[in-house]
Amino acid sequence: MVPESDGDFPGLWPRVLIQCPVMRVSMGAGSAAEYDMTRTIEHDPAKARPDAEGVPAWQVLPARAHFACLAADWDRLNARLHDGHPYYASAFVGPLVEHFAGERDLLCLMTLLGEVRGALLLSPLGNGRWRSFRPAQAQVTPVLLPDLQALRSLWAQLPGAPAWVIEFRAIDPRHAPDFEPLGPRAHRSHHAQTVGIAEPQGFGPYWAGRSAKMRATFKTRFNRLAREGGFTLQCHATPEAVDAAVQRFGGLESAGWKGAAGTAVAADNAQGRFYRDMMRRFAATGCGAVHEIHVAGQLAASQLLVWSEGMTVFLKTAYDERLSALAPGRILMHRLLEDQLTAPPARVNELYTDVGKSPDWLAWATFDAPIENIEVFRSPGARQVFLGARRLMQRLRGSGGDVPPAAQSAAAPAPSPAATA
Repeated sequence: MVPESDGDFPGLWPRVLIQCPVMRVSMGAGSAAEYDMTRTIEHDPAKARPDAEGVPAWQVLPARAHFACLAADWDRLNARLHDGHPYYASAFVGPLVEHFAGERDLLCLMTLLGEVRGALLLSPLGNGRWRSFRPAQAQVTPVLLPDLQALRSLWAQLPGAPAWVIEFRAIDPRHAPDFEPLGPRAHRSHHAQTVGIAEPQGFGPYWAGRSAKMRATFKTRFNRLAREGGFTLQCHATPEAVDAAVQRFGGLESAGWKGAAGTAVAADNAQGRFYRDMMRRFAATGCGAVHEIHVAGQLAASQLLVWSEGMTVFLKTAYDERLSALAPGRILMHRLLEDQLTAPPARVNELYTDVGKSPDWLAWATFDAPIENIEVFRSPGARQVFLGARRLMQRLRGSGGDVPPAAQSAAAPAPSPAATA
């Protein structure tokens, strides 16, 4: 095949032709950036040399059309930068993109010396504002960059109005680049406080470290379950088995309060399709399973787990609310932690929950950690303009005065060119 011109997308990759789905993306009325994805794209590192000072080169691509083609590069970065964090793996992020990304969401890839060195998924907010792509199913957001200085050459590559802020949402500082060197160009705020469990000495020392009240409560629960006829545990770890198990999981959620609220995993909604797809992918690599507890032959609770070599993530739990007096979800959690902390290899168990909303998880935890929202501005002046406008809006709301329409909008007014210079 004769290579075609990259057109809007300067080549960045080892020289190879990648056939990607056809997509045409417009950044909106009046935008100067419109991408025509009706061509085969040639990735050629010879066209992506950094400048004399080693400035990285960026390419922005429609995420839905290109993420699957470039998943191997994404996973290589995750392995290098974050030890293969399960939430950052293409097995998780790929289904997120497939089921929830819009046509304007972008995959941003950075190369240096012909090698892919960084990746981001960004969503446009309008007026030069961008935000990390993060559907509700993602408790933390990947930033696959070795450092944030690489952003200096990204601003001008983002389409539409001149970019002046990228809002990184739900960032785990333990598994993210260091934002401190950005100084006044970064603004941090609290998102959540998560917890986890790590005990290299095993489950015995871990459980002995829980409160006497908690241990007594579980002794009572186990005794009650024994009187009810006991329970059985099942682990489903093949792609076909986890697919069926996720459907049963959805049945539990749909029958409870989440079903009434319209937020349950279900076979006929995007969330249900996402979890089935995602769990199948993890199971296919031996890194995902659905665990169930049955009481008197009836499914009582279900837990979705995914893992890497050093980390297990407790993704999601559902239980039969009619059996809530037996606490089947907590019994299942106890048994799973017993397995996780006993059988090698020793992994950190991340709950990625918000203890501000669910403080009972503190009783289980051996550590806690902050999850942050971090706004990165193109310049300190842009930060001052934005935070000043935010403070004004808060004062107007607090005083009961009229809030200007621009301040009410989700897309805040962009700073002047002087502020972003």
